Amino acid sequence: MCFLTSSLRGISHLSNSSNNTIIASEAGTKERENRMLQIFTPSYRVYIHHKFREVKAQFRGKVNRITRSTNSALGYSIYQVVEQVSNSTFNNSPSEMPVLIIRVKRDIVPSLPKRVKL
Repeated sequence: MCFLTSSLRGISHLSNSSNNTIIASEAGTKERENRMLQIFTPSYRVYIHHKFREVKAQFRGKVNRITRSTNSALGYSIYQVVEQVSNSTFNNSPSEMPVLIIRVKRDIVPSLPKRVKL
């Protein structure tokens, strides 16, 4: 019995010292983590800000391309409608139609892409 009791005391002593070592190790790890966060956080914020600006620029470029494409297609469609109306036999006032066509061509044709032939 005495041997078993002393063995248990030795084990409990070992477990207490290992617990203290683990606690000290955890405290050291937390201090290192805090230091790393203090060093890493500002550079990470700069990185995130830079990435955000890149994505924002890409998005802006895509939106601009879509807008130009839509405006171009819409302008071309309007131009085609005006041409059809001007060429139709239902044109009631021939004196006003050329002025309208000139205005449409002046406003829309410069915005059409180069590949669209009128």
